[in-house]
Amino acid sequence: ALSIALVFLTNIPGSMALGLAVFCWICAQPRDRLRGAWLVAATASALAYGVACFGVPPSSMFRVGANVGDMHRGFSNSLHYGPLPLVAVLGAVAAAGFVLARTRLPLTVRFAVLFGALTGAMAATARSETFELLPQVGRLHLEFEMGACLLLGCAIWALYTLFPRRTRPVLLAICLGSLFIQWRHYRWRAQFDIPRADLEKRSEYASARWLDANLHGGRVYVTGSTAFWLNAFTTTPQLIGCCDQGQSMPVLNEVPYKVNIAVSPAITEEGINWLRALGVQAMVVNGPTSTDEYKDIRAPERFDGVLPLLHRENGDSIYSVLPLGSSLAHVVRPEELVPHHARGNFAYADIRKYALATVDAARPAAAFQWRGGGKARIRANLRPEEAVSVQVAWFPGWKATVRGTPVSVVPDGMGFMVIQPHCRGDCEIDLAWTGRGDLPLSAAVSLATLALLGFLSFKRRECDAPQTRD
Repeated sequence: ALSIALVFLTNIPGSMALGLAVFCWICAQPRDRLRGAWLVAATASALAYGVACFGVPPSSMFRVGANVGDMHRGFSNSLHYGPLPLVAVLGAVAAAGFVLARTRLPLTVRFAVLFGALTGAMAATARSETFELLPQVGRLHLEFEMGACLLLGCAIWALYTLFPRRTRPVLLAICLGSLFIQWRHYRWRAQFDIPRADLEKRSEYASARWLDANLHGGRVYVTGSTAFWLNAFTTTPQLIGCCDQGQSMPVLNEVPYKVNIAVSPAITEEGINWLRALGVQAMVVNGPTSTDEYKDIRAPERFDGVLPLLHRENGDSIYSVLPLGSSLAHVVRPEELVPHHARGNFAYADIRKYALATVDAARPAAAFQWRGGGKARIRANLRPEEAVSVQVAWFPGWKATVRGTPVSVVPDGMGFMVIQPHCRGDCEIDLAWTGRGDLPLSAAVSLATLALLGFLSFKRRECDAPQTRD
């Protein structure tokens, strides 16, 4: 249970592969042990989630599940037929396991055949844009190799036991020779993939350090490997980052299409307004000589002359989108907020109207200051009909007060917070993150599960202790 929990907490594709491995292990069991195998797997899985519940509460599970369709087009296409293709494949594995269980093959061999065949078929048929039996199942080629290697090892061992004792060293030498050749291949590949990096020559490092020294906590839009590495070198917050499984704001799925791909001047200007509406102060554009591995933004030169250039180094250009030090809070009228639409159906006119409202110098400024520990303070001069838009993702755990009195905090159509303080004149709003509603229960479940596992471990040790007679 602890091993399953650790995999689940650290690796989503690994959790999927582990689930398939457990299923194949069950299918490989002889008929008289199937019920016990299902019981063991179900109990271990339940205990594993109990341990991991605090790290991945139910709300996070639902969020990841809701994002599967947007992230994995191939898997979404396969669901046009319902779960029938996946059920058919798993049913075929179960049928194959039933047949193999009637043979004299060892359990290890039966498992290796089922696991290698299942993961190999899934990986071979995966097309990320058209068809996938499971999300990112194309990554299971390594699991296929595990099954194949396990089967190969069992075959070599069977062959080894058939040889006369005097000739076994020869077979062992042959096998070790092939292992040595493969070891050399892996060593060469490791040396190729992980050479010592000269950070000063890497654009990812140079851009991160400049942002750290000059942006002072302002939000930045970065892509590619720069986004992967940015927060290893700086605490500068980025608009999207990694990874899409936990994406809570569907509006962020629109940004790459508006900023990265379209190259016409009109769409470039549209993309800039999207970034302004999302509170981005600067963006990093990877040029042809950048060391970024992906260079996601097409035609990077199109931003020259359109946005002020702040810095250029190692092939990366950093442009100003909003003035440095811009606030994340803005005084707005209710009709200027982005309205709620169907998922992913955002009108550019609404985005542009909101973006223009946030940069309007004629209206009162709203000062926003983080105070640490999930707390912030906003100061503004307001009229009762005005609202305060805060460019921070809304969750049910956000609470706002004015002079100790709770005020309404709701999401707008983009997923940002909207506070309605009903103030007249100078107004001070205290904002506090109180945590997800299911977090206390999740913590209790995890603690109770760990206590249960400790008790069961103690009882087992007590039962395994040698019994003495008086």
